[in-house]
Amino acid sequence: MKLLASIVTVVAMVSSVEACKCVGPNGNNVDATNSCCTQAGGSPSDGDCPSNLISQTLSNFASCCSGFQTKSDCTCPFGCARAELEAKAKKEGKTPPTAEEVKAFVASYE
Repeated sequence: MKLLASIVTVVAMVSSVEACKCVGPNGNNVDATNSCCTQAGGSPSDGDCPSNLISQTLSNFASCCSGFQTKSDCTCPFGCARAELEAKAKKEGKTPPTAEEVKAFVASYE
């Protein structure tokens, strides 16, 4: 558990200096970025989504961007996806995800 908490903390610190965007063929899709930022629990600002505000829901942001036929420029690393899925499983009283389930989750929004 301490390792997981450390990973989440490091991800949050690293991502705190970045802003996420939903990027399409013509660059930043401001409407998608703003919508996905709000959906992921962040507060969009000028077509950017401060990643420190959505560090626990980066995969939700990326999945939302995919729905707009764009890609997040803040991809959720495997460890982040695992942390999100483990938290969800714990909340629902389920067993932690397998490595294959985490890979499939990450692939679903790439």
